[in-house]
Amino acid sequence: MTNDPLDWNGDHIHTNFRDLYQYLRDSGYFIETLGHSFLCFNASNYGTLMIVDPEEEFHKKEIKKIEGDILNNELSIIVFADWYNTTVMKAAKFYEENSRKWLTPLTGGSNIPALNDLLEPFGIELGDRIFDGEYQIGEHVGIYSSGSSITKFPSSQNNYVIYRNLRDEGQIFLADIANKTVKKSKTELVPILGLAQPSFESGRIVVYGDSNCIDSSHMKKDCFWLLSALIEYASHNVLYSAFKETNSENFLNKNLKKIERLKISDFESHSKVLSKNQHIYLQCPEVVYGKGTFIEYVDFDFVPTDK
Repeated sequence: MTNDPLDWNGDHIHTNFRDLYQYLRDSGYFIETLGHSFLCFNASNYGTLMIVDPEEEFHKKEIKKIEGDILNNELSIIVFADWYNTTVMKAAKFYEENSRKWLTPLTGGSNIPALNDLLEPFGIELGDRIFDGEYQIGEHVGIYSSGSSITKFPSSQNNYVIYRNLRDEGQIFLADIANKTVKKSKTELVPILGLAQPSFESGRIVVYGDSNCIDSSHMKKDCFWLLSALIEYASHNVLYSAFKETNSENFLNKNLKKIERLKISDFESHSKVLSKNQHIYLQCPEVVYGKGTFIEYVDFDFVPTDK
């Protein structure tokens, strides 16, 4: 949570997600990076949309489109979220020497309120507590590092939620900032992974509360094995046997207060979605083809010459 707080690497597949990109390419997957809004891609051309550690807002038109793509075009989505807590964000402010101003984070590790807006049509929600710890799924050991938890999920015997014992890292962080001694944090059973299919003919939805295990800047131990299993489920409806341990039929939704954005941040001046020029963000690029200009192909035979 405190390592590389400014995200110097920009969260891109050519920087801190390069190992992730290389792993997927080596596994035979074709990957495209969406450089525009969700309005600018044809879901029928793709199997799975990955939303990793998002910090921007989602426009209402984007939310509506993704909902339609999942329900009608069989698009699946995989969400790798991260932490979000306004109290921790306020405590994490720091003095920036160049501007000589106190800077407060515009958002957390991920913009959980925005993700909740995107997932709301499907009855899925993430909370604002921050969890940390080591866990095991099947034969694999993973590390959950500054992640959020699932607080709301659709109840069904065909949907699955994975719980693991983790500690409240947010509580530890705030105590440390206040120079208070904290007893060894107790662990609690936390829902960290959810897998759902809204209907028989729809795409599938996967939500995992942490992205550090696929981010080379923050990675303690990669979870590419988990990503492979999630893609198999999202794209091919093949469910890893270890995920079947708990379906969501008895998932107890927590009636928590809706997570609010940090009001003291200047997020609007940095957001493409919330700016006055949001119409520019929503515009999709047009494909322009050149007019009949052809280059004649010439075949050259290269013959070695004597020097």
